[in-house]
Amino acid sequence: MSPHFNRSEPCARNRDAGTLSLLFFVLVFLGPSLARAAGSASDEPAVSPLQEGSWRFIVSGDSRNCGDIVMPAIAAHSAKLAPAFYWHLGDLRAIYKIDEDMFYEAQNKGETLSCANYQRHAWDDFVENQIAPFGDLPFYVGIGNHEVIPPKNEAAFKRQFFDWLDAPALQRQRQLDHDAPLPASYFHWIQGGVDFIYLDNAMNFFPEDELTWLVRRLQSAKYNSQVKSLVVGMHEALPDSIANDHSMGDNPDEPRARSSGETFYRILWAFHDKTQKPVYVLSSHSHFFMENIFDTPALTPNVLSIVSNSTRKSAPPQTPGRFALPPDTDVPPMTTTAIEARRYSLPMSMFAPRK
Repeated sequence: MSPHFNRSEPCARNRDAGTLSLLFFVLVFLGPSLARAAGSASDEPAVSPLQEGSWRFIVSGDSRNCGDIVMPAIAAHSAKLAPAFYWHLGDLRAIYKIDEDMFYEAQNKGETLSCANYQRHAWDDFVENQIAPFGDLPFYVGIGNHEVIPPKNEAAFKRQFFDWLDAPALQRQRQLDHDAPLPASYFHWIQGGVDFIYLDNAMNFFPEDELTWLVRRLQSAKYNSQVKSLVVGMHEALPDSIANDHSMGDNPDEPRARSSGETFYRILWAFHDKTQKPVYVLSSHSHFFMENIFDTPALTPNVLSIVSNSTRKSAPPQTPGRFALPPDTDVPPMTTTAIEARRYSLPMSMFAPRK
């Protein structure tokens, strides 16, 4: 790794501090075909026209460090796919240190960016350089552990991103559910026969009130004929996956982490077992993309797969003179996978009995 990449000033200590973010990029096609294509920087799959009844959404996470470069590239590519929305799974900016993109932008202007100024402006920078490139596309933002590194916290996250947490679809869904009128850091909305749920485990566990809310939501989904499947997003993966060493299972000092993750797993499995509706889980945090992460001795025979291994891509084109990272800088890989599935079905983290 280039020494240049870690040149920015550390601002706080954090148990993730030694790990670079790896942003993954998933294009999910909801439609009749089971075809799947995975692309690379030099060999991207052709964008096929949508079949009747099909639609797409984009999901990724961990855009700290170099997100001001990578996220506009995702937005530009996504525009070709006519997605219904973009979904971010948390870790927007590093906070414990100055993100490299912001560090080098200031340096290239001959300015010094202090930790105090960085932390004041980090989330504004995310809005300006990572949300804005998506234009009018609905943008759903989730909370991750880097959003609760001091001086940031959940309350500050909800204030900063109120407009996105109170997006029309989320506001309308809260009204239909008779939930509290103000947005929380966890939420859901129903779209195209799919109940999309975001859960907050930024503190490494699911609080009791959040799990109670989830049980109510699944009870409603159980009897809602319009809900054909569930897609649950969160920042940290559940315990006992093959990514367990960087998940809800990696913190022995927080007993609620493993226990609440196991409770969540049982809740989802009971829902699937009762309804036979497909249930899928998306998470980031581990900074790479793997197949079959829940297919482990601790979890089988209940759970199947997640879809794709990561592929390294070259850095996206940069705006000349703006970030201008040194030529030997290591850029975190961007994993790109295109999936097309049967209507209401997604072949990722699927909860289903093993044969």
